[in-house]
Amino acid sequence: QGVYNPGAELIPPSAGKFILGTGVGAFYKSLADGGVKGLAWTPVLACKEGDSLYHEIGETKVDGKVTKLYRRWVNINSVWEIAFDSTVIGDEASAVGQATAVPSWLIAMDHHFAAMYNAKNFSGVASVYNPGAQLIPPTADTYLLQSQLQAFFSGAYSNGLRNLTLTPTTTYLENPTLLHEIG
Repeated sequence: QGVYNPGAELIPPSAGKFILGTGVGAFYKSLADGGVKGLAWTPVLACKEGDSLYHEIGETKVDGKVTKLYRRWVNINSVWEIAFDSTVIGDEASAVGQATAVPSWLIAMDHHFAAMYNAKNFSGVASVYNPGAQLIPPTADTYLLQSQLQAFFSGAYSNGLRNLTLTPTTTYLENPTLLHEIG
């Protein structure tokens, strides 16, 4: 677990829950105990947000199968550590999981987002994102900045993504101003 920050959050392939802090080591031990061998990671794309914050899109290879991942790296006291790890992203990601306590305001925001998208209000959809936001598209091969999101969502609609419904299933409040959602 040494490369993970003690307060790290990890979303496992099942996407059913967040694994926090010391549970990350137990997660990887359970993989090894379950017979997973030859686990390898390769960074593919990095985005520097600041001197102490990087975002990574990478690949995981397990028994010959390759999937994409996302990691947020932080530099604390001159030591780079993983603060957030979504083990599977893009087209391979699943939103499997059981419902947990999801704030009602988040459900309302997701419904509002979907309503704007389905009404082709793509500038409204893009405006929901923080100006510093970075979206990883289903291809998981780049980062899209908030200024690119109106065109991205318009293109998704033009390419057949219709009748969008968003359903949050699990959340984790990292701090009073940062909430993570699985859905």
